[in-house]
Amino acid sequence: MIALQEVHSVAGGKLEEDQARFIAEQLGGYNWQFGENRKLRNGVYGNVTLSRYPVRFVCNYDITWRGRERRGVLRTDIDVGAGRLLHVFNVHLGTSFLERRHQARRMCSVEVPHREDFRGPRVVVGDFNEGHEGWPRA
Repeated sequence: MIALQEVHSVAGGKLEEDQARFIAEQLGGYNWQFGENRKLRNGVYGNVTLSRYPVRFVCNYDITWRGRERRGVLRTDIDVGAGRLLHVFNVHLGTSFLERRHQARRMCSVEVPHREDFRGPRVVVGDFNEGHEGWPRA
């Protein structure tokens, strides 16, 4: 499984312009899911999750805060065998401290990873845009 952020894809264009499809094909035919967060130059821009295993469910959650740049969490449920699902949450958080705190609260709410219908492990990966300023001091 591979999780990417800031991916630009122009469907129907040259292969090089459709980054998600290009990467999936170069890796030998991975399954890929795109979580559109906004439109960009005749295409879409957002998060992509790639997997060698079959994908059973996909949902892109909007976690945008107060008019800031649109951000999302791409949920991809991957069948890892024997009917077991791995719930992958591919996130791209905002650049402001308060924005990230709001987004983290939304991600930990009932609406994203803690729903009762989720069975199996959950993994949160991505770009948290966290720098040294946000780290706790010892």
